[in-house]
Amino acid sequence: MPTFLPVDEFQSIPETPVAARRAELAKQLYADFEAGALDAPERRAALSVFRALVRDGNADVRHDFARFVAPSGGLPAELAAMIANDGAGRIAAPFLRLGVALDDNLLVDVVGRGQGWRQTAVARRRCVNPPVCAAIAEVGCARSIVTLLKNPGANLPSRVLGRIGERHGQDDQIADLLLARPNVPGDFVEARIMMVSGRLKAFVEASGWMGPEYADCAVANAVEHGLVEFAVGREYSELEPLFAKWNAEGRITGGFVLRAACYGAISVLELALVKLANLPPRRVAALISDPCGYGRQSLIARAGFGGAEEDFIVRAIARFSDTPPRRGSYAWAAAVASGIEEVIADGASPEAFSVLLEGFATDAGLAMPARDDQCFDQAA
Repeated sequence: MPTFLPVDEFQSIPETPVAARRAELAKQLYADFEAGALDAPERRAALSVFRALVRDGNADVRHDFARFVAPSGGLPAELAAMIANDGAGRIAAPFLRLGVALDDNLLVDVVGRGQGWRQTAVARRRCVNPPVCAAIAEVGCARSIVTLLKNPGANLPSRVLGRIGERHGQDDQIADLLLARPNVPGDFVEARIMMVSGRLKAFVEASGWMGPEYADCAVANAVEHGLVEFAVGREYSELEPLFAKWNAEGRITGGFVLRAACYGAISVLELALVKLANLPPRRVAALISDPCGYGRQSLIARAGFGGAEEDFIVRAIARFSDTPPRRGSYAWAAAVASGIEEVIADGASPEAFSVLLEGFATDAGLAMPARDDQCFDQAA
């Protein structure tokens, strides 16, 4: 099919004196180019025209042409690269965000050049594939990282999140966005918990609220709370190496096991006892669910707990073996608090364990959302 202009006429488009007319003719020519209305010689001639237009000295011409071709998947890669690398931000940035013809290789190259505004534009794309995410994680500025983490269309593998954590984990905003991702690596979560707990300890000691010994206890409690909360709902394959590490470091303590039991975090409890008792997961699950209770007692003893600690853990498992209401709800917090009261009241209660369990109830209450009248009535 013939084009709207003879070849010798549309080749003169770059020399058209009026910029607006030049841009309009270019868009008409590209519409024919994309529709397949040009034969082979005409397409070659049209490409020469487009190359001249994306280097046009008038930014308005380049802007109008870039905006027109951005939704086109048939834009030649050469032209897409030229527009993406335009020196004017008002031309390149929207095209980097919206250009359909931009492939991952080109986007990775753009990110690698290190200009923050270009990296941020790429991070705002509707779909950001893992290779591009990895490039931004490796060399992107903080603003592009924040944009990427806020983008629901960013396909961020766990390893990429881990790299972001390594580079920008000290930035509180980025850290919070990382923690909101369900596949954030456990190593980063653990490091963040330790860092925040360290800040808490330093603040408490500097304020003179408590001595170093009590501050250490508060930090240990905060770390246990954070680790248990992180582990809830995670896949076994992700948690198993972390729990092996925590066990080797002595982090899976009686307080950790008690907290998991009192929060109804049975999967976390099972994995902790798998490591402590050195038993297969199925065997541990069977012992925990033993209706007679003897299996639980032997399991806790094998895990290295004895005396009042063993008794408390066994009673907590028995009390919270059923799945509690939705975590974070008032009903859940009320169930934790009332169950802990029963565990404390049921038999001898050494003061240290009573204080520990009451702390669990307080932590559960702090995890609840802002209360309204309806939630309050439902929890009553």
